[in-house]
Amino acid sequence: MQSTSRLPRLALLTDRRLSLGSQLPLLVREACMAGIRLVILGENDLEPRVHLSLARKLANIVHQYEGLLLVVDRVDLAMLSGADGALLLPASIPAADARIILGKNALLGSVIRMGAETEHIQTDLLDLVLAGPYFSTHELNNLEINPAAEQVRQWALSNNVPVYASGGMTPARARLAFDQGVHGAVISEVAMETPNMPLLIKAFLETTTPVESAHGGRQNMTYDEFGFGLYQEDITKVAERFHLDLAHLAVEFFRPERQGIFVETVGERQFRIHVSLEEGRIIAVKQIAGPDEEESAGADLFGKYKAFMK
Repeated sequence: MQSTSRLPRLALLTDRRLSLGSQLPLLVREACMAGIRLVILGENDLEPRVHLSLARKLANIVHQYEGLLLVVDRVDLAMLSGADGALLLPASIPAADARIILGKNALLGSVIRMGAETEHIQTDLLDLVLAGPYFSTHELNNLEINPAAEQVRQWALSNNVPVYASGGMTPARARLAFDQGVHGAVISEVAMETPNMPLLIKAFLETTTPVESAHGGRQNMTYDEFGFGLYQEDITKVAERFHLDLAHLAVEFFRPERQGIFVETVGERQFRIHVSLEEGRIIAVKQIAGPDEEESAGADLFGKYKAFMK
């Protein structure tokens, strides 16, 4: 087995059917230029000759950026193409046979379906497991984790195998998965369809390490729409400027250099804050949840915002 430190925390799973007409090698090169260092080649519906040719092209591209390429299921194509290893499916050949073919220095992973039995998996032969769907629904704004995810994570932890969360991944979901203790996240559909690969990958890569706010503590922002997560760096600066708590902040709307609407949780209360970035001030604040102002014993609930409303 390989050292966990060798494994990048963000992986790209290809699906040429979602690539908006882009040629897959060009898309993979763009992803690698943006910072992807682990690519997983699917495309198992291709004829073997075409599949092998594609694997060789991708191996060449990924290795130019000192990255790693895994081939889904086809251990033979992984060997012939010069890929770094293979990712086994539940119906693939046994891990013991795959390890014999690939050798001890190759990467070998396995896909685990949430809720499936794990006793038969030979963890001592694996370098990683890909677990999905990690979230309960395909609705990208829904951050509810699959009830079986914690069981899989604990199983992998006890067997010392890094887990990659997969299925409908967004930056907000990736951040939550990392907070739960997974090693990596797999992106696919969102990357195949994005019109701005560098910005997308940047947003995901920023989730792979804890981000500290000026007031201490890790960021845990949530976004009402996936696209707002792409502006995480800009939103962080705005939050710092107006002393908003990143650990308890939801983004309802954000337009760079124009305006933002945030919901901040302060104790038992929630406040909606409308910020004009053009004017550099808070233009409106409203309490939307929690005890009434009359119950605050004379405390100025809006005091922290008033200083930025002039």
